[in-house]
Amino acid sequence: MESGLNPFTPGSGTRPPELVGRTRELERFDLLVARVKQRRYDRGLMLQGLRGVGKTTLLATMADQARRNDWVVVEVEAQTSQEGAEALRRRISKDVTRALRRRKFARSIVDRLRSMTEEFSVSATAFGTGVSVSKAAPPQQASLGVEFEDLVEELCDELRTEGNAFGVFVDEMQELEAPLLQVLLATQHRAAQRGWPFFLVGAGLPNLPQVLADARSYAERQFDYRTIGPVSNDEARAAIVAPISRLGQAVTDEAADYVVTASAGYPYFLQVFGYELWRVATGSPFSVIEAEDAVSTGHASLDAGFYSSRWLRATEAERRYLHAMAVSGTEQPRSSAIATALGSSMQSVAPHRDACIKKGLIWAPERGVVAFYRSRHGRVHSPAEQR
Repeated sequence: MESGLNPFTPGSGTRPPELVGRTRELERFDLLVARVKQRRYDRGLMLQGLRGVGKTTLLATMADQARRNDWVVVEVEAQTSQEGAEALRRRISKDVTRALRRRKFARSIVDRLRSMTEEFSVSATAFGTGVSVSKAAPPQQASLGVEFEDLVEELCDELRTEGNAFGVFVDEMQELEAPLLQVLLATQHRAAQRGWPFFLVGAGLPNLPQVLADARSYAERQFDYRTIGPVSNDEARAAIVAPISRLGQAVTDEAADYVVTASAGYPYFLQVFGYELWRVATGSPFSVIEAEDAVSTGHASLDAGFYSSRWLRATEAERRYLHAMAVSGTEQPRSSAIATALGSSMQSVAPHRDACIKKGLIWAPERGVVAFYRSRHGRVHSPAEQR
């Protein structure tokens, strides 16, 4: 097939040619938009799930929907660094300023909001300076949370009259520094109390709810949490067959079934295997032999990039922890068993375990248990395999 026409788009956050299996989440966000138009404000959304299930794409789709409905939208990926926090502060200021240029607020209101935005942009050296608003807090530490909250209040007062909202969409939200996360959660909490049309919409790994609850105990009640998982077999089939059909080509049932089974319903794998299937196909309909070749090549690509890059992110101590998991003989070993295998105590290995979780190398299905990401057909998505 002509490579330039390949409809599949493997990549982080790249919108697939066929977005499947996310109707309920998109309808939930559509409901939020509709309620905003009626000045009835609901909770924000938090999307949690393993890597490769399409959270980033879904979050971006929601942000686009908000823009189409004339929301003021800030869309950003979190980073665990002071530079990342500063970048987010600048992004908020930039996006709010851009939105003000397009809106038909009274000139006096626009000038006041721009002034507040500029002050917010330059007044704090970083989000990480602190968020306490107690009288004992230094002025610089107290200013960030107060200034952001004031900006949100002023902006939302005007947006409310239009039936619009201010939305902050944060990908990899579990990566946010605690002080910054506390500011955003506290502002969302105040918005719910005061009826401001301000909404946080985030996406992150399965530990996201715990990260939010650790930052603010009330966070567990602030959001509609949605677990994003693999798509069904029928949805996965549509993700492969529909893009090929739209280009006047076909794929045999056997070939489609083979790709669907190999993907285990993970949208990212569907794009990788679909991309390779289009590349190796010599004629229509695409055959099961070509599907087998595509999956084999796709797995090699994943092993070289998707998995090995994770292994490279781990420190030597973290790699020992990952290796102990890989040779444990069970899919979900207990943390205590890993510590014993390493000849150490749980307290000593806990920092390595936590670091692996934060880096997205492993996850904790339940308390005291760890696991690699696994597909439904049993393939271990483990960076330790690349050792």
